[in-house]
Amino acid sequence: MNTQIFGQYCAGDSLLHHLDPRTKIICMLLFLAATFAVGSVLWIAAFFLIVVLLFILGGISLQIFWRNIRLFIWLYAVTFIIHLFIHPGDMLFRVPLTGWTATQQGVQFGVLFTVRIAVLLSLSTLLMLVTTPQDITDGLERLLKPLSKLKVPVGEIALMISIALRFVPTLMEEAARIQKAQAARGADLEGSGLKRLRKSIPMILPLFSGALKKADNLALALEARGYRGGRNRTKLIELKYRNCDLFSLVSVLIFTISVYILS
Repeated sequence: MNTQIFGQYCAGDSLLHHLDPRTKIICMLLFLAATFAVGSVLWIAAFFLIVVLLFILGGISLQIFWRNIRLFIWLYAVTFIIHLFIHPGDMLFRVPLTGWTATQQGVQFGVLFTVRIAVLLSLSTLLMLVTTPQDITDGLERLLKPLSKLKVPVGEIALMISIALRFVPTLMEEAARIQKAQAARGADLEGSGLKRLRKSIPMILPLFSGALKKADNLALALEARGYRGGRNRTKLIELKYRNCDLFSLVSVLIFTISVYILS
């Protein structure tokens, strides 16, 4: 919880902040597709460097980037270990009493998939760092608007995504508040990772109770204000493509096609 940044928005005046949310969503999807297309460690390392440069371009400090990487260190470790032992190839060492064999190809695939996951998570975090939840909702609603002709409730889907993104930092703040209240009552929350996890189990019930109460209050507020999703709703700020949006889309599209051709 001390390193939580997922779902937060960092106000800024960078180029990434001023791009249309539809442009940022499409560019992120193109980057993700290009990330899955590469199959070498050098290519994925280049992608990792590009993500670092995007954080700098967005005015986001590298400290926040490192906090995002460190937040999922357990996921990277599990991914690397799994690929280290499941891929056949030239043996590096064997784990005694298990029959597990680490291979050179396993190391390569482990690095490839681990860095790929880091790139995917970093790109998703960057999108939310430079885009407000409301802009993400409006962008998704505009992109999914053609589906409304098929009777798909686009407005409601966009609203649910917006609420989900907004509730992530809210729930983390609530969990931190409950943790401090438990510590003030004398609860011992220190220890190793597993011990701290086991001691945090009593926090689950009040956390879910508070989350359900917040959801109920939000539903009452929407109903009291007469909210109705649909195409008759108007927007305070209309989204418009600018030259920088078109340039960004064309650049990322050319980059993605080039990656598919070269890899």
